[in-house]
Amino acid sequence: MWHRWTPEEIEILRAVYPIGGPLATLERLTEIGAEHDLVKIMRKADLCKIPGPPWTEEEDDIIMQAWLMGQPAFDIDKLLGQAGYHRRVGEILKRQRELGLFTLTTGQRNKLLLWGGEYRPLTDSTAKLIRRWHAEGDAPEYLAKELKRPLWLVLAIIRGEPWEKRWEQERAKRGLGPDDPIRRLREMTGRARGTA
Repeated sequence: MWHRWTPEEIEILRAVYPIGGPLATLERLTEIGAEHDLVKIMRKADLCKIPGPPWTEEEDDIIMQAWLMGQPAFDIDKLLGQAGYHRRVGEILKRQRELGLFTLTTGQRNKLLLWGGEYRPLTDSTAKLIRRWHAEGDAPEYLAKELKRPLWLVLAIIRGEPWEKRWEQERAKRGLGPDDPIRRLREMTGRARGTA
């Protein structure tokens, strides 16, 4: 059922939304018996041009990581929601511009993802894929070439041998510390951690 905004509810929206966001606003409005949901609150804040709360480092990291993986803003909205943040797609696009993400080319994004070459970070899901594809008939040499990974690593993963220690030793030999693509993305865009 549609519920008209009262002056008292709009006053609460103006006071709470810029500090606590839609969730805190919903809690406060519920306390006084108002019948609004998160979508209505965010829509009304947008219509009244009430800014949302300051962006957190965690939100920025989620946005940057999703951008690196090529995810669109409406998917980032869902990722933020899973982390307990509520932002509109328009806010996310604006934040991406503020973070300088749209100034980077696809080539620069790919370079960030491939930093470290064959010794770029390896996830558990990549290791599982290597084992699965080998089980489906792909040769270790083919997998190493296609995935741009060292052959010894692919063989160790297929055989179930411990590879993590050697992996870190090889990365250290090449001067590669713990990988942090978000840190490098911040450096490329001139966005030091903690800046708004």
